[in-house]
Amino acid sequence: MTAPRRILEVAADDAEGAAEAVQAGADRIELCAALEVGGVTPGPGLVTEARVAVERELIVLARPRRGDFVYDRRMFRALVRDVEMARELGADGVAVGVLDTKGGLDRARTRILVEAAGPLVVTFHRAFDALAAPFAALEVLIDLGVQRVLTSGGARRAVDGATVLAELVRAAANRIEIVAAGGVRASDVSALCDTTGARAVHASASQLVTTAAHTASLAPTHLPAEHELRRVDPGEVRRVRAALDGSRAGPA
Repeated sequence: MTAPRRILEVAADDAEGAAEAVQAGADRIELCAALEVGGVTPGPGLVTEARVAVERELIVLARPRRGDFVYDRRMFRALVRDVEMARELGADGVAVGVLDTKGGLDRARTRILVEAAGPLVVTFHRAFDALAAPFAALEVLIDLGVQRVLTSGGARRAVDGATVLAELVRAAANRIEIVAAGGVRASDVSALCDTTGARAVHASASQLVTTAAHTASLAPTHLPAEHELRRVDPGEVRRVRAALDGSRAGPA
C-alpha cells in the first residue's frame, strides 16, 4: 500500500514568491508579511494578488504584530478583523494563535477566532510552542474545531524537537494535523518525518537576496527580542508636543 503523500507548506511574503513555491512543488502556501520577524498579517492587496497567483490552498497568517501572543482588547479586535479579511478575500484558511498572560491557551478568544473564520481551515500557529502545557492545549484545540497545529515540539528547530513532535503526533491520533515547523531543511526533512510520523511540514525555504534599489535604510540596527515590544511612550509624545508648541511661539 502506498503511503499518503507528505504535504509541503511554504511560507511566503509576496505573491510572486508564493507562485514560485507552488511551481516548485509546494502543496499549500502560508501568506504573511515580514518573514524576518516571524511573519505578521499581510495587507489586503497582497492577499488579493496571492489569491490570483496561487490556485493551491492559501492560508493567511493573522498576527497583528511581532512579539508575544498576548493581546490587549484593541489588538485582539484587529486580529479578528484580519481573520474576517482573509475569509472575505478568498483565502482557504487562516493561521492564528492567542495565549493568556500565564502562558496558557486563551480558549475563549480562540473560539472567537474559529467562529470568525467560518468555513475556513484554522491552524494554530507556532504560538503553540510557547504553551506551558501543550498536550492539554492540543485537546482543547481539537474540541474547538481547530484543524492544524504548527509546532517544532517546543525546540528552536523541529529536528531538535523530534521526540516531542512524535508524542504530539501520537496524541493527535489523526484528530488534528500536526505540522512540523521550525528550521525545516531539505537535508533533514525526510528523517524528521520518519522519526515523528508527521505527514506535513512547514518551511520558509527562503534566501536573502539583494535588490537593485538604492535607498536609505529604515531598519533598526537590531530587532527586539520576542518578549520585547516597542510601544508608544505617552510621556515622550507630550514632550515632543510641548517642544513643538514652544518653538512655534518664536523668540521672546
